Amino acid sequence: MKAVLVLEDGSSYQGSFIGTEKDVEGEVVFNTAMTGYQEALTDPSYRGQILVMTYPFIGNTGVNREDAESAAFQPRGLVVREIAKVPSNFRSEISLVEWMLNKGFPCIEGVDTRALTSRIRRAGSMRGVISATGSSIAELAERAKSLPFLHEQDLIGEVSTPIPYTFAPGDGPTVVVIDFGVKRSILQALADKGFRVRVLPHNTGIAELRREAP
Repeated sequence: MKAVLVLEDGSSYQGSFIGTEKDVEGEVVFNTAMTGYQEALTDPSYRGQILVMTYPFIGNTGVNREDAESAAFQPRGLVVREIAKVPSNFRSEISLVEWMLNKGFPCIEGVDTRALTSRIRRAGSMRGVISATGSSIAELAERAKSLPFLHEQDLIGEVSTPIPYTFAPGDGPTVVVIDFGVKRSILQALADKGFRVRVLPHNTGIAELRREAP
């Protein structure tokens, strides 16, 4: 299905839905890494955003259970030039396309992501809408301009754990992590040092923190 990404300044980028076909909206940002797309898509710091991958070919190493930084997709949508339909890597368990379809995650493919990156780099991150509804570019641009800014949203409340949990039981000293969107790799790095790692919600009070005896 044909789709379009429209930024709040009225610029538009044509493509096609791959993955789940649904409208999404959010702040449009870019990532220039050649690798690490799975980590980026599960990184809580991208919550509420539409992620543009500047590198033109994404998904060639597939997806596996070990590289995720959290249990869910964190951006609201993905923008790519081209996605590998058949991954080739000994660690791959599923293709990126299958993963997105299984999780109901939308992606638009066929976009000139380098031109888009250049525009965002000059103008700064802008709000945008990915749509296939047939709305006009002007209507979608107005819709983008009406979106709340990131600082107006409770994104930390969305990504933080709702309850305390132990990531690593460990015999070493207790390290307490207040979860403002912590990545799994950070917790694993602490666990690898032998610490007992406790993760607490972002709104944990000082009394509860002291009870953990970190």
